[in-house]
Amino acid sequence: MRVRQMSHLRATAAALLVFLATAPTFAAGAGWPVSRQGGDLVVETPHYRVRTDLGPDVGQTVASHQEALYAELYRRMGNVKKPKAVRRFEVLVLSTQERYLRELGDAAKGSRGIFMPGRDVLACWGSANALDVVLETLRHEGTHQFVAHFIGHNCPIWLNEGLAVFHQHAQFRRGGLEVGQVPPGRVASLRLAMKESRLIPLVRMLSMTDKEWVAAVNTQAAQASLQYDQAWAMVHFLAFGGNQKYRAAFLQFIYYIARGEDGKRAWERTFGTNYKAFEDRWREYLEALQPDAQLDCKSHLRGLGLLLLRVAGKTDVVKDMATFRQAAIEGRLGKWTLKSSDGTLVSSDDRDKVAALFKCPQDKRPDAETSYELVPDPAGGPPVVRCRHHAGIVLETQYVKDPESGRMDVRVVARPAASVR
Repeated sequence: MRVRQMSHLRATAAALLVFLATAPTFAAGAGWPVSRQGGDLVVETPHYRVRTDLGPDVGQTVASHQEALYAELYRRMGNVKKPKAVRRFEVLVLSTQERYLRELGDAAKGSRGIFMPGRDVLACWGSANALDVVLETLRHEGTHQFVAHFIGHNCPIWLNEGLAVFHQHAQFRRGGLEVGQVPPGRVASLRLAMKESRLIPLVRMLSMTDKEWVAAVNTQAAQASLQYDQAWAMVHFLAFGGNQKYRAAFLQFIYYIARGEDGKRAWERTFGTNYKAFEDRWREYLEALQPDAQLDCKSHLRGLGLLLLRVAGKTDVVKDMATFRQAAIEGRLGKWTLKSSDGTLVSSDDRDKVAALFKCPQDKRPDAETSYELVPDPAGGPPVVRCRHHAGIVLETQYVKDPESGRMDVRVVARPAASVR
């Protein structure tokens, strides 16, 4: 793939790669100023005004996470184009779908979150027990909000959605947002599409209009899913491919877009017209891409909760997490197989996979055998499994009875860390 390097663009690229001293930093637990608006809580940060009916713990967590998102986006793209006016972005986080639709109207139907450019408001709905879903939604839609201000309405739909999915999967660690995650499901979907010759041609991706993209979302679920997967993979390649060799050119491309250049014309001006060369290198990158952990932390916790249901009453096996882990590895919990939502299997016969169940993928301590706490139930029920390795939230198991079968099942909730002692 040939990248056209014009002399006047070299200076532009250099300027875009500078990490601006004025970029904000993530202030976890900063205790942002709080006020009231009717029955809602309002949390204000340097760049956001978060209004929510989910309480102060959720409000503060959302505010800090949005600041971290802004910091990462600004660090990467803040110098592409300066907005005409700088003011706090509006964010609305509501507890019920009914109120969400009442506040946002018909445009929000069928969605969990939305960015509305006309009103310049970012909104989502969800439970305080599903805070991870709320934050993921806000990262996706919050990227659209940033793009609207710093790139503008001319942003091609594949780039807008690709950036949104790219940041949707980011993780909060060590006081900031870390990007570049490789979700196994997206990689598997793309490799299958490649095998079946279903990948969308690059020229088609570059020329796809907002209307065409939305039409697929509304009527062709499989095609829509592929569009998002492929847009994510294109952004991932441009950000990390070839040891980040395309990053400067990627920013040049965005620079042209932000100044009104047609998407396809901006691409050719930056990367040239040899589309096949790009597709060949992108496919090579995709084939070599290593997915992140096959099971996420919620899958680990649910699996451990199901195992605890199997050994209910055997206090000698579950007196602490180390004992529980050892019993599972040694096969003292009987024969069992767990299946995750993406189809990944873990069975009692695979000791390595059993041991991996006890380690959160976000826990980077090499010497830790287990990442989780085992919290006894005072009423004598199965212990709760809890994870504290996620910035701002705590994941833990809950045991619920199916009203029809009467059988116990496990769900995993994500609560504000401040609400869990």
